[in-house]
Amino acid sequence: MGVTLITGASSGIGRSLARSLARRGETIVAVARRKELLDTLADEIKADGGRALALRCDVTLPAQVRDACAAALQAFGSIDRLIANAGGGERTSVDEFRASTVADMLTLNVIGAANCIEAVLPAMLARGHGHIVLMSSLAASRGLPGAAGYSAAKAALTSMGEGLRADLHGRGITGAAYG
Repeated sequence: MGVTLITGASSGIGRSLARSLARRGETIVAVARRKELLDTLADEIKADGGRALALRCDVTLPAQVRDACAAALQAFGSIDRLIANAGGGERTSVDEFRASTVADMLTLNVIGAANCIEAVLPAMLARGHGHIVLMSSLAASRGLPGAAGYSAAKAALTSMGEGLRADLHGRGITGAAYG
């Protein structure tokens, strides 16, 4: 098994993925903003006999992403898989529509994932193997009521993942965007 870095691992899908992959023997680097929840997750994984590292990181801040990846590399020697799961959104109301709200969702969902890809991709390319997973949403395929900004952000994330998958074909790095 390898080393998986999971963003947004403090709760929800990210936390569940971390636990599931750890039970299968994967070493987990759990990344999110809420360090106390990450520490609890890492303790649970270790209590079950797994290996885990909890790192506080805001994926929208490139320096924090680089620092988290450097810490993971120092602890485990490689990052074999990135699961860019951090994301979220808020209601987009037509009565109080704000471009800044849409920008915030694009920054978290798309730029946050891009920051993570930028941090791990060079080493994956150098090794000739790796796996990148982008967690999208069904909202990517259709604009949902009250979720125009979120739908746009997830559509952009999915398109970025599809483009990367095509560009990485034949280079030993697989990838997918899941919704």
